[in-house]
Amino acid sequence: MGRSLGRMAILRRVLRIVAILITLLVLIPVLVMLLLRSTESHDLHRDAAIQPLIPSSDELHARPVSLDDSPCRRLLLSNHSTVPGTHVVLSSRVHDMGGITIIDDETYELLTVEIEEPRSGETISVPSPRVHLFYSRGGSAWVHHCAGIFGTAATGSISLPFVTTPFVRATIDLDVEVTSARDLSTHDPVHVHFAGLYW
Repeated sequence: MGRSLGRMAILRRVLRIVAILITLLVLIPVLVMLLLRSTESHDLHRDAAIQPLIPSSDELHARPVSLDDSPCRRLLLSNHSTVPGTHVVLSSRVHDMGGITIIDDETYELLTVEIEEPRSGETISVPSPRVHLFYSRGGSAWVHHCAGIFGTAATGSISLPFVTTPFVRATIDLDVEVTSARDLSTHDPVHVHFAGLYW
C-alpha cells in the first residue's frame, strides 16, 4: 500500500512537470510573437547608391517565371538594394508580424535614402539634388500580387546631428508621393518618420 502511494505521488509530480513544460512550450512562442510583433532596423551603406527601376504597367502584369523574381517583388522589395557608388545610403526597415490569430496579415515598410556627402549637424530639405530615395509599403504575403505602394519623390527634411565613419544618427521626416503597385495610380502622400542610429 505504501509503495503504491509513493508511486502515485511520483506520477503526480511527473504529470505536473509535463503539464508545466507543455504550458511553457505554448506560452513562450506566443510571448515572443507579442514582444517582437513589430521590428525596426536601420542600416548604413557607405560607397553605395540606389537605382530604382520602375516597370511599365505591361511589365508589372507579365506572368512571372517564379514568384521570387516577379516584377512586383522587384518593384516593391528589390529596389531597396544598393549598388556600388560614392554616396551614403540609409536603409530603414519595419516588419510587423500582424495579429497572432490572423494568417497573412504581415506588413513591411521600407525606406532607402541615398545622400551625397552628408555632414554632421546639417538638415537637408527634401527635395534636394543630393538626395535620392525609394519607399515601399504593403502586405508581405501578397507582394508578388503587387499589393503595396511605392514612391521616389518626397518633401520634408533629413536631420543629421552626427555623421561618422562607423555610424550616422539621422531623423527622417518625409511626405512621400506614392503610387499603387497594382495599377500605377497615384495616392495621397504618406508621412514617413524614422529616427535612429544607422550603422
